[in-house]
Amino acid sequence: MTRLAFFFGAIAAACGGQVATVGDGGEADSSPVPKDASGDSTPPPDCNAMRTKIDSLSKEARTCFPQGSSECTHVAQGLCCPISITGTSAPDLDKAIAQYKNQCGPVACPAVPCPAAPSKVCPPVSSGPSFCQ
Repeated sequence: MTRLAFFFGAIAAACGGQVATVGDGGEADSSPVPKDASGDSTPPPDCNAMRTKIDSLSKEARTCFPQGSSECTHVAQGLCCPISITGTSAPDLDKAIAQYKNQCGPVACPAVPCPAAPSKVCPPVSSGPSFCQ
């Protein structure tokens, strides 16, 4: 391999790209170069997508109807604070939060006290469901 080919191969490797070395047969070796020294080329987690899923599951768990007598009487753990929910079953939310914290690291929570949970408050709205406070 010439010095120039070695140089460009080193640049591609440093940038997480692919190294292409051309031999006598004219075929390129396009095997991927590991992104770190461990050889792990697993893509990073999509924390924004996970956060969107958590927000959706949280909203679903907090959905309430003011006419119900047992609305907002249960608690689930949110990303930062416990949240009031309408049912005892929030395993998908719990699983999504655990996955987020495991793959994306700690959450930067605001330095304000968490509201009391369960709130037992489902404020009335003009139409459709409301959300536990």
